[in-house]
Amino acid sequence: MWQDRRLDQHAPTWDPSGRHSPNTLFAAAAARDGIALEIPPPELYYELLPVHFVKVDARRGVKVGGLWYGAHSPTLDPCRGVPSPRGGRHSGKWAVRRDPRDCRQVFIELDGTWHSLPWNGMPPEGTVPAFGDARISEVLKEAARAGLRPRRDAELLPVLLDLLAEVTPVAGWPGRPEARKRAAARARELGRARSAAAARARPSGRRRPQPLGLRRGGRSRMRSLRSGCAVGRP
Repeated sequence: MWQDRRLDQHAPTWDPSGRHSPNTLFAAAAARDGIALEIPPPELYYELLPVHFVKVDARRGVKVGGLWYGAHSPTLDPCRGVPSPRGGRHSGKWAVRRDPRDCRQVFIELDGTWHSLPWNGMPPEGTVPAFGDARISEVLKEAARAGLRPRRDAELLPVLLDLLAEVTPVAGWPGRPEARKRAAARARELGRARSAAAARARPSGRRRPQPLGLRRGGRSRMRSLRSGCAVGRP
């Protein structure tokens, strides 16, 4: 592996004639300074999602990726018809984030707290199977092909359910390659949605990071690292 290869032209200044690799240099740095492990907060999940700068419609909420969200959400009440205090390129617009793996909701940060805004097409009771951004494009194209001009996203729900119903379990796959491709794509879509749900549900578990040398057993680990660096074998 590259991490174990000898560095011929990038030897450290404190041992220019020694035999060193990326692994041995990492071990030397860890033995000298310790390693501070920082556990990221749960909010990092939302901050890393793709961001969309939009205006908040007083009646329909926010439009992201062709769908409307948060029409009946009280979270948006302070923002309805009110421009954002944001300046610059996206002046007056609100920052909304969406996970392309699961587009049943989007997320907005207000007063330091993240809130989810459900899709306007969600039924009043229950939910719909997870769908990603690729499925949204398919739904909009199918609606346009059928000549539909929906006034509300709820009118898109039958189109979405029909497309999802076309995918049958593996045991019922026909022999046509098109059916297998649709089923495989749906399986990948559900897998991405489960990954997104797991990321949102991950507990915080915040702890103050400590250097490796200050933790229990750190001295023995430091001695082993120093001995490994002394040998200097990649």
